[in-house]
Amino acid sequence: MTFGNSSLDYITVAYTEFANCGTTDAQLDCQEEIYSTGSSTYITIQNNYFHDFGAAILQRGWDNSLIERNYFKDNWLIGGICNGEAISSDYSNNTVYRYNIFDNISGTGALAPGHGPGDGHVISDIEFYGNLAFNNNTNGGMVGCGALFVCNNFKVYNNTSVDNADKGGFTFGIGSGNESYNNVVYNASTP
Repeated sequence: MTFGNSSLDYITVAYTEFANCGTTDAQLDCQEEIYSTGSSTYITIQNNYFHDFGAAILQRGWDNSLIERNYFKDNWLIGGICNGEAISSDYSNNTVYRYNIFDNISGTGALAPGHGPGDGHVISDIEFYGNLAFNNNTNGGMVGCGALFVCNNFKVYNNTSVDNADKGGFTFGIGSGNESYNNVVYNASTP
């Protein structure tokens, strides 16, 4: 599903299975199951099943959006071409990610805000709560905010991370006002 560079508002995607999108061929570009790079507001992605993908959702320029109650399972990682996060979120503000499940995700993170061209852009007012991650291998943890972006006012709470081979917790690069509390990280090589 591609929204492209269009500015879209008040879109809901719900109760859909997204399977086998993209490619594991390193010679081809990775494709996301939902791809939107236009400035969009009030986007809701809920109650979906994403599996066997490169990156499930690439959102750039989304504001006032909600991603909730989705199941992300079995993505792939192709170094340098497909970073493999479940959600790549650049230039997006005032967004809530809640009650999602991340199962067997490899790459940058379950949620990778600030993963893209990187120009010091500020990403702010993100809430990430009530999510479950297990059997993952992510170098940024559940939330891996890229070092080339400024991540401000992230609230990360009441999440559970179990049996994650690399970082199980949360990585914030540059920024201020970020909070992480009441999270459980169990059996991660680096909390």
